[in-house]
Amino acid sequence: MTSHRPDPDRHTGLAVRTGRPTPDGRLIIVSGELDRGTRDRFDRVARAVLAERPTSLLVELSGTGFIDSSGLTSLINAYRMARRTGVRLALVAPSEPVARILALTGIDQVIDSYPTPEAALRA
Repeated sequence: MTSHRPDPDRHTGLAVRTGRPTPDGRLIIVSGELDRGTRDRFDRVARAVLAERPTSLLVELSGTGFIDSSGLTSLINAYRMARRTGVRLALVAPSEPVARILALTGIDQVIDSYPTPEAALRA
């Protein structure tokens, strides 16, 4: 029987950085793998940034090479929290593998996505 436990060597990790593209806007830059083993890091940062009540929150995914259902759930939860608090959340430059998953799951029809932070801020 094959084991389905996560392989700890498979994870490249997750780097989550924040920035301020505008005085009242926030940016979260996600690099690596957003999955069951790393999503807590993203969730903590997203909650902290949303607690600041910016007018907009951009989540940049160009450096995210992999996302699983846990990572998708984290994005959806951040989107829902943003909506409840009146913050506009948008995705920026999802990598090709992430964009494919967003399209397959229909999340790209719910959360707006833009090629650059500047395009997201102009929208």
